Amino acid sequence: MWLRDSSLVEVRDVKVAGLSGPEEAEIEGALEGAALRMTTLHVRLDDLVAAVREYPVVESLRVSTDFPHGLEITVTERRPVAVVSTGSGEVAVSDDGILLPTVATEDAHLPAIEGEADESAVRLEGSAAEQAEVLGAAPEPLRPVIEGAAVSSEGVEVQLDGGISLRVGDASQAAAKWAAASRVLDDP
Repeated sequence: MWLRDSSLVEVRDVKVAGLSGPEEAEIEGALEGAALRMTTLHVRLDDLVAAVREYPVVESLRVSTDFPHGLEITVTERRPVAVVSTGSGEVAVSDDGILLPTVATEDAHLPAIEGEADESAVRLEGSAAEQAEVLGAAPEPLRPVIEGAAVSSEGVEVQLDGGISLRVGDASQAAAKWAAASRVLDDP
């Protein structure tokens, strides 16, 4: 038990993979700082998660050790699926409704979600969150032709290029609904 927290196995070499974007150096520094207080026999994932809690772009962490002193942390980033309006412009949003204010939206082809998010919001709620979930389930080949989403009396509606409107309803089984829509759209 004493070896678990011994300096003989303290983390000295930290490698972080999977990061991109403007916060990359900050997130890497936060993870390294937390990891250097651990040993390869006593990795505390909760401490690593807490170190990057303020960065919404981080979805999850995967950790592996390289005995006796190495630790590799692989970051999975949230993927932006849409933009939502705020008082100061557009903000990217992930499929789980998390706002991603540091993700650039200018050059990305991201569909717009109907509604507006509060400046201080961290996560979308209600129909805006449901729209994000539906857009996040869209298959990769269809994403470039999605213009936006809105909510009607029939639920979420997705607008595609060419004036095509898909009535998805609620977000339940969104992936299956997209699969069905893809088959219909692919049929000449």
